[in-house]
Amino acid sequence: MTSRADSADPRAERVRAQILEAALTLASTRRIEEISIPDIAAAAGVSRQSFYRHFTDRDSAIAAAITSSFRTWLDAANSGDPRARLRTLMDYAAEHGQLHRNVYPSAASQLASAAFRAELEPIAAELARRLLTTRHSIGQLDALGVLLSGGLMETVTRWTEGRGTDTPDETSATLLGALSAMLAENP
Repeated sequence: MTSRADSADPRAERVRAQILEAALTLASTRRIEEISIPDIAAAAGVSRQSFYRHFTDRDSAIAAAITSSFRTWLDAANSGDPRARLRTLMDYAAEHGQLHRNVYPSAASQLASAAFRAELEPIAAELARRLLTTRHSIGQLDALGVLLSGGLMETVTRWTEGRGTDTPDETSATLLGALSAMLAENP
C-alpha cells in the first residue's frame, strides 16, 4: 500500500500539513498522555480516517511534526556552514524545551531524537573534519565526530530539561573553542 506521506496529491499534502501543525501545537501545550488521535484529528479539522491515512499512531504524528518543525528551521537558516547549522539546531532545542518535556518519555520523543541526531551527526562529522589536520587518521576523525555528536545531544538534553545555563550561541562557541584548543595541544 502506498503511503499518503509520499503522495503527489496536493489535497493529501494539505491534510498531512494540517495534521502536523495540529500535532505540534497540541504537543507544545499539553503532555503527550493528554493527547489522543481524536484530539489531533479535531484540531486539524480532519476525520480520524484521514489521520490514519497519513500516520499509524499518535506518536508517529507527533514525532513527524517535531521533525518537520526543526527541519523547517534548518531550511530557513539556508546555510551550508556546519557552525551555522549547529547554532540553528541548538537555537531550536533551546527554544522548544517545553515541547520536549511534554513528549518525554514516549515513542514520539525517541523518534524525534533519532531524527534530530540524524541531522546533527553530519554537522558533527564536518566540524571534526575541519578541526582535525591531515596528520589524524580516519578513525580519529570518526571518533571525534561521534564524540561531538554525543556531547551536543547531551547539551540539547540539558537545555530541554531546564539544566542548561548558557545560550545556544555561547555553548556553540565554547564547545568549538574547547575542541580547537584540545586538538592544538594534543595532536
